[in-house]
Amino acid sequence: MNFIIFFFMGVGFLVSSMNFYISFLTRKKMGSGIPILGSLFLFIGLFFIDNSILFELAVVFIVLDTGGIHWAVATVLYYETIGKLTVLRNQADALERHIEKVLQTDGNKIDASEKATIESALNELEVVIQNTDVTKEELEKAIKKLSDATHKMVDQMCRDKGVIRLS
Repeated sequence: MNFIIFFFMGVGFLVSSMNFYISFLTRKKMGSGIPILGSLFLFIGLFFIDNSILFELAVVFIVLDTGGIHWAVATVLYYETIGKLTVLRNQADALERHIEKVLQTDGNKIDASEKATIESALNELEVVIQNTDVTKEELEKAIKKLSDATHKMVDQMCRDKGVIRLS
């Protein structure tokens, strides 16, 4: 029975250490090497340990194991709360830069009132992006306003280049 306990604990310590090393101590900053296995083996071993120091060490390694289920749950919760907003903010920033570039290169081909509307929507989007307390709805609203403002410009550019636009 002791061999089985030490096998589970040994493999658990090894895999948990490797996962931590791969996730935090290498330059590549990639995910864990073997998900769930290290924490699972240590968790199974916890039920059979009678040594308090080994028990505490196993708990520390379970917490540090970036391949454990607790890290997976934390990652999902992070993405669901903060990550989606970050992705949306990055998309808005890319859209803003793209429209600014188009205005710089082809801005003289656009009607002045239309260009003013687009620049106003661009400025509003930039203010929303810079706001640290922005909500997803505010960001989506600013993106939609800029998209709506650029429709005529895109149609005009397509007509000028001889491209048929179906939408």
